[in-house]
Amino acid sequence: MTLVVFLLLLSVVMNTVAQVSLKRGLVALAHPTTSKSDILSVIARALTNRDIMVWLAMFLPATVLWIKVLSLTDLSFAYPFQSLSLVLISLSSVVVLGERMTKKQWGGLAFILLGIILISRS
Repeated sequence: MTLVVFLLLLSVVMNTVAQVSLKRGLVALAHPTTSKSDILSVIARALTNRDIMVWLAMFLPATVLWIKVLSLTDLSFAYPFQSLSLVLISLSSVVVLGERMTKKQWGGLAFILLGIILISRS
């Protein structure tokens, strides 16, 4: 079970890094496009954007880890741990991206953590 929890947490952390990197990369690329040549330019810039590359480098292995976890344990145990991504991504969005969260959002994250704790003890 220790291996499963380790792989779950690694998958969650990699997914967190992937999502924050994707957001940073998309912000760097953001501008309205109106023509086909503009869209091709955005795609070309995306393929050379460091944050988009980090997203790819993290997201694909995280998915492979998730598949491995599912082969080792019950979905009813593993899937609630994925909600830890919500917590880590929210915290990362505040720290890395400078976003703000409301008291209700913080409360929601606390409930998610409580749920994860309850499920992990089952």
